Amino acid sequence: MIRNFLPQLLAQKGVSIRQLARDTGVTYSTIWAMVHGQRRSVQLEVLDAVCQALGVQPGDIYRRPTPGQAPPMVLEERPAPRRTMRPSPQPSPPGKDAGQDWRSW
Repeated sequence: MIRNFLPQLLAQKGVSIRQLARDTGVTYSTIWAMVHGQRRSVQLEVLDAVCQALGVQPGDIYRRPTPGQAPPMVLEERPAPRRTMRPSPQPSPPGKDAGQDWRSW
């Protein structure tokens, strides 16, 4: 399985995701997705920009471990943030016409 070493490279070089986005001209969300393994594919232009900014080759970012090699440190996978829904509006008080209060819709 091909492994993503971008988080380790950023840590070694002391570069944040935001700084890498600025240096490459690639959006923060694209760099974030690359770092956290949320991208199944990467445009070659983006990979080239990241490699140039970090001074590395594509094989330094994405590698297939050799047999017998210890697997790299893998970041903990975090579940996607859950979107919460707003609470339902409170029902109109008894005796009040529900059609007159727009919040009861």
